[in-house]
Amino acid sequence: MRPLLWIAAALAWLLVVTNSARMGPLPAAGFTVLCAVFLAASISYQVSIEGIMGASIGALVAELLGAATSPLIIAIATAGVFFERTLRIRTRRARVLHVALSAISGTVAVFVARSHSGATWPLNASALAFGIVVLAAPFLIEADDAMAARLAWAARVIGGNTGARLEQAAQLRRQSVHVPLDLSTRRTEVAAWQSLARVAEARVRLSATHRVPFAVRIVERIDSDLERYVVSLARLFSAAFAVRAMRDVAGDIAFDNVQVAGSALEEVQRVLVSDDDLEKSNGSASTS
Repeated sequence: MRPLLWIAAALAWLLVVTNSARMGPLPAAGFTVLCAVFLAASISYQVSIEGIMGASIGALVAELLGAATSPLIIAIATAGVFFERTLRIRTRRARVLHVALSAISGTVAVFVARSHSGATWPLNASALAFGIVVLAAPFLIEADDAMAARLAWAARVIGGNTGARLEQAAQLRRQSVHVPLDLSTRRTEVAAWQSLARVAEARVRLSATHRVPFAVRIVERIDSDLERYVVSLARLFSAAFAVRAMRDVAGDIAFDNVQVAGSALEEVQRVLVSDDDLEKSNGSASTS
């Protein structure tokens, strides 16, 4: 999720849903579906079939059955918007909680925004801001990265050595999401992940026809390409991890301060020990 994109999409969705009664039936349905798809895309930062279907169906049901009069319909619409993210949650209990939280948060957000739609603009803006914050409640439940989820799904379908490679790529994606890269490297990395996902999906489509003689050579070529992509990405992020670790150590002021403090204390210890030895030697000389 990109925060600014999410805020813009959530604001647009709340404005359309709360003001749908003022529009005609056709414009209201069109804008509701459009904003719902925009909101679903902002959640995963990509346009997917699952996101479009879930958001469109939920928005159409809400508009056709009258979202202005039924909290249940608002809950269905919000759950549809978060449908694609729900699929990326790994455990069944967390999925159920995610659906319930998305439905409740959407109902509360729309109710608050709609109840203050006719108020003064500061109060209306505060209600919309509150609605955006409440609508983000499902993000409290951790979901898998969208690209990692696609690769993991392909790995389960394909299986074998190629599936293991794709599962390795999915794990690498989860670890590398927050690795800082420069702009040119980031563009190369994004293009590589997208290419890997396309090749993996092509391999899934061919998995049912791999016994056809001419398809065997194509499958072998795709498997080779997949392995090359995964190895290249692993090398890229291994280097990125190493560079980040070196920068953290080199620029760690606290580490430098610890070294300086340790050296200073060692010097104080040496001085104290030498003074103590000097006092003992002077005491021995005076006694004798």
